[in-house]
Amino acid sequence: MNIPFDRLGIPTEHRDKLSPEAPARARLAIAKGMLPLPPDVQVSAVYVLMGHKEKGIRKAAAKTLQELDSEVTLRAISPRTHPKVLEYLTEFRTSDQDFMERVFSLPNTNDRTACLIANAARGDLVNVICRNQSRLLMTPQVYLSLRDNPEITQAQLERVHSFLRMQNSLPEEPSEAQVQPQAKTQGSSPTPTAPKLKKVKVSELTEMSIEAEVMAALMDLPSPFTNPHIASRLEILVAEQPAGEEGSVDATFTFSFQDDADQFSSSMVTDEDLAPEEKLSIAQQISTMTTGAKIKLAFLGNAEARKLLLRDKNKQVAVAVVKSGRLSESEAGAVAANKNVHGDVLREVAMNKEFLRSYKVKIGLVNNPKCPVSVAVGLVAHLQRADLASLARNKNVPSVVRRTAKKTVQQRLDNK
Repeated sequence: MNIPFDRLGIPTEHRDKLSPEAPARARLAIAKGMLPLPPDVQVSAVYVLMGHKEKGIRKAAAKTLQELDSEVTLRAISPRTHPKVLEYLTEFRTSDQDFMERVFSLPNTNDRTACLIANAARGDLVNVICRNQSRLLMTPQVYLSLRDNPEITQAQLERVHSFLRMQNSLPEEPSEAQVQPQAKTQGSSPTPTAPKLKKVKVSELTEMSIEAEVMAALMDLPSPFTNPHIASRLEILVAEQPAGEEGSVDATFTFSFQDDADQFSSSMVTDEDLAPEEKLSIAQQISTMTTGAKIKLAFLGNAEARKLLLRDKNKQVAVAVVKSGRLSESEAGAVAANKNVHGDVLREVAMNKEFLRSYKVKIGLVNNPKCPVSVAVGLVAHLQRADLASLARNKNVPSVVRRTAKKTVQQRLDNK
């Protein structure tokens, strides 16, 4: 299995410690979280070791991620965290509402994780989920998970339903085969399959076992959970856990590095020079995508995909491109000056402090007639004198922006 170190955010200097040739002691130290690493690198590195061929290392890695401190976990996750890492962390934190709210807001969260959170959400988090329109479009199946959540009100559910219906994004109802996977014969109920049993030493159990207590009582022995000597002598039959796919960590989560980006062609997500026919292919593929797929691509796509998505008639798609964190300074400058983009897109550009360090971005925004007046007026004071004079004469911008520019020019002259 190839490990996508770059996508996992694991620096070059730490990759050799995760290889099969690395000393077992070094790998075990990472698996146990004993090696001093930044939280994001530690989480990704430990996740890699969950797929190690040695059972001891796999178990140590799983234990480390499951028991990771809440504050450390929150510091470790970001829009760059691999979706499968987020999925595994969420599996064991469905009672941590703050953590789930953070994960749900991340664009790199995959569909299964989003649905898991929607089903387990409580209190204010339910409302947060219902109002996250971008996520609802990216993962319409969240609606089905919310419907099964006892915490959601009818009014909240109807609001989500109406929004997805207006966007032509209502998810399909699960088929009868999905609801009842067991085959049914006419006039009869499905016959449950008896679980397979296996012998387990009581001393190996991590939770209280009623069967072990009963067995000890019938044998007139002390409780095996207060007497290690007795526990080591007893064996009981327990049901085997259902076997998952190859690489499965438990019955519901499957260890892998498969990314949501896999649903898009490599020409859409790799930053390489593209031939004219490849650019045409990207445009054709995007034209057939749902709004949710376009929003996903906005966070994963390359420069060519971003350029096309910025022109999308749905403003949520174009806004997602700006929010993606992948827009370069030169791209932001081009967006700021683009008179065909929606005002909300320009507002999003103006909210990014990194972009506003660029004078080109400021000039583009204040001279753009689509720029919200409150944004443009706030940027006027940052312009140089020649650009202020030009803005004061620009009849394409709102009059209040022109007047503010004239007033600023006069104030600077008076202060000399």
